[in-house]
Amino acid sequence: MNSNPGVSAPGVMIVDDDMFIAELAVSCCESIGLSAKVVQSSAELGEVMAQPSILVLLDLTMPEVDPVDVMRMMAECQPSVPLLFFSGAAPERIAAAHGVAKLYGIRVIGSFEKQKGLGELRDVLLTFVNESRPA
Repeated sequence: MNSNPGVSAPGVMIVDDDMFIAELAVSCCESIGLSAKVVQSSAELGEVMAQPSILVLLDLTMPEVDPVDVMRMMAECQPSVPLLFFSGAAPERIAAAHGVAKLYGIRVIGSFEKQKGLGELRDVLLTFVNESRPA
């Protein structure tokens, strides 16, 4: 799902099966001028992964999407796109995911707990955007 169907500029890919949380994350992205696409299933992943992104937000606890598959596809299709873990997973699982991302050569910009609220997500996104701008 693309929140802005007519927009072709690279945006944030949100990989999350919880549509309520995903839509809140889309709103957060849009509030700072970023477009966003939501992926909720493995069937959507290949098509969306082929579209350029500037950042991937990845939930680690999805029944239909294996986060390792997402990271493998990122390494193949968009190796320079950074990753932000956006999950309520246990710290051990997040640490393991960091290790997998490192093996694939993916830059992880951080981990964000869904429970912390979208204000903090907005702050993380703003920091990413500001640090990504050319000096």
